[in-house]
Amino acid sequence: MGRKDAATSVDQHLAKEEILAGDGGGVGASHLKVTGCLLQRMGWWWNKIKVAVDWRSVAHASKVGLTLALVSLSVLLQDVFDKLGPNSVWAILTVVIIFEYTVGATLSKGLNRGLGTILATSLGLFVDYMANYIGASLEPFFVGFSVFVVGMMTTYIRFVPSMKAKYDYGVVVFLLTFCLVVISGYKVSDNIDVVFDRIVTVMVGVTICLLVSIFIFPIWAGDDLQDLVTKNFEGLADSLEECLKEYFGGVRKSCSVPSKICKDQPFDDKIYKGYRGVLISKQTEESLAIFASWEPRRGRCGCTYPWKALVELGAVLRHCAYAVSALHGCVLSEIQVHFMYSP
Repeated sequence: MGRKDAATSVDQHLAKEEILAGDGGGVGASHLKVTGCLLQRMGWWWNKIKVAVDWRSVAHASKVGLTLALVSLSVLLQDVFDKLGPNSVWAILTVVIIFEYTVGATLSKGLNRGLGTILATSLGLFVDYMANYIGASLEPFFVGFSVFVVGMMTTYIRFVPSMKAKYDYGVVVFLLTFCLVVISGYKVSDNIDVVFDRIVTVMVGVTICLLVSIFIFPIWAGDDLQDLVTKNFEGLADSLEECLKEYFGGVRKSCSVPSKICKDQPFDDKIYKGYRGVLISKQTEESLAIFASWEPRRGRCGCTYPWKALVELGAVLRHCAYAVSALHGCVLSEIQVHFMYSP
């Protein structure tokens, strides 16, 4: 009897373990189901966020914030701030002014600002030395005449197309810095410290901007130019295909040209949307080509990458887009010519 009771107790214990295991399996399955639903919902929201958010803009905004933080820390150190004083704010202003969306644009503004600052301070110190050498009675007239000559020459240089395309910002910085140095030198006995502080703060801001822009999630103007030309190719091909389909298919959506097309405004039409992007991309292509010329040479083409050829290709595409626009007008025309005749 003892053995029988022991066997019965063992069987009851095993049965309890099986029941508990079965309940645990049910709970585990429900947990897995809930986790799967949560992951699926998170994936759905992630896909929505990826579509709605421009991650390149987020990266650019993060880089600007990081650069401002680094420049602020570098100029607000006790030793540096004691040396530069209130002039350290020029480093922060430099970051705000020159940090652009693409690497090429940042390089263009940064190098223009650095070169313009160095040349202007050098010329300003020379004019200040000559003014002190002439004498106190003629010093204000000499300073005024120097500002007049430099202002006239730099303003005229800005009208030269080759200078305006790539060095316009540098010329503006040169004129502004020269006036500040010359005027401050007239009022201050020794403006060497002012010039030194100006150069140091600008160089600190420019250097940190260039390092962050190039080495942290760089956005290359050359890549944007290639993507834009490729997109124009595809859009123009789609417009031409849709235009031929509507014309030879005999499907007429309307008998008049919509007012938005006449005003060059966005309009929900497959043909119009395709060639409109080509027609309005000239200024963007030229700007990207100029910024790309400042960027370091990279990729398979190296130093021989044909940025100018891409601009010329964009001009050819616009010429083709005018022809597609004319075909679009034929599709929307009230009077259609029959292209098939019965014998």
